[in-house]
Amino acid sequence: SRLHLASFNDDMRRLGLTPSTEVLDVERGVPPAATVEALGLRPGEQAIRVRRLRLADGAPMSVDDAWYSAALAPDLDTAPLTGSVYELLRERYDVTIDHAEQTVAATEAGEEYGALLGLDPARPVLLFDRVSFAGDRRVEHCCSRYRGDRYEIVMAVDGK
Repeated sequence: SRLHLASFNDDMRRLGLTPSTEVLDVERGVPPAATVEALGLRPGEQAIRVRRLRLADGAPMSVDDAWYSAALAPDLDTAPLTGSVYELLRERYDVTIDHAEQTVAATEAGEEYGALLGLDPARPVLLFDRVSFAGDRRVEHCCSRYRGDRYEIVMAVDGK
């Protein structure tokens, strides 16, 4: 994948793969402190958590664990979530994600993510920690774990 802002579905189609999604969990509640800070929420403010297994040609590719402000997308937890959440946000809530800040690190899959991704728990995964924005509004805090054996990142580096 080249570093650019695109939905998982768009990214997989661009690579010639057929994307699909299995919704693992949807809940409404107070997110962890890191997400409260990342989304700029007030203490105690609710958000909606969406955990999904992302597949490419039927094989596990990543697990996305994303939080969205309940004030921004109040009924997101009742929406169909097997497609692109970015499209859903744009169409239902008039919120278009236009940029993001993201870090990428390598980590072990661990028991839970190893089982979901079909990996030995000690195998490496790429951990993407992203905050996505619509203008100056913080829309999404997502931690995605990608299979290190099925995904690579390509980036251009210039001398500026």
